[in-house]
Amino acid sequence: MPVADARFPYQDPTLAPAARAQDLVGRMSLEDKAGTMFLSIVSVGPVDQPNMMFGLPSLASLAINHRLTHLYVIGDANDSREFARWVNSAQELALRSGLGIPITFSTDPRHGFVDNPAASALSSMFSLWPESIGLAALRSPELVERFADIVRQEYVSVGLRGALHPRLFPVPDQLGHIAEHLEPGDRVRKRRPVRQRSRHARRQRLVQAEDVAPARELH
Repeated sequence: MPVADARFPYQDPTLAPAARAQDLVGRMSLEDKAGTMFLSIVSVGPVDQPNMMFGLPSLASLAINHRLTHLYVIGDANDSREFARWVNSAQELALRSGLGIPITFSTDPRHGFVDNPAASALSSMFSLWPESIGLAALRSPELVERFADIVRQEYVSVGLRGALHPRLFPVPDQLGHIAEHLEPGDRVRKRRPVRQRSRHARRQRLVQAEDVAPARELH
């Protein structure tokens, strides 16, 4: 939000993130705070239509009536331009409601070849890379870092800010992510995530230091 349009300190991008956060939390109701603790599912499509696949309210209802600010996206658009427009329409809706807190959209992996609903999605919008086991077989932390950075750039360009991606677990979780992470016996496990973690840390600082900008339409 431009400084000229800021009505409250938390909307002023020139202030320190800690000061903005403190001001925002002080203005949030109990319902607002509770809404930040949940993650619900939305599908790409009209923001005012219910999610019939999962029996959930529309994106508009989740954001306005239920005060949710974290949404997990399933489904795909025809291309990245259409996806970015959908994200921007949702952010405009959030900006006009309540305190105008932006929505954080997250996604399962979209850069591989596995299409497993609620675990991994084969997307036509992004570059294609090997699955995690293939990246591990390369024995190249540098290439994994390059992969992670490209994923980050492509996600941010269409408005995705959260990646529900491979992680380290002592045992596989109960979801459908068993193919997306490495088990303890893999010797690469200790080397592969180092580059991803350093990249993620820099990304976290970047997100904290700037506003959530509108998604760009890719050409």
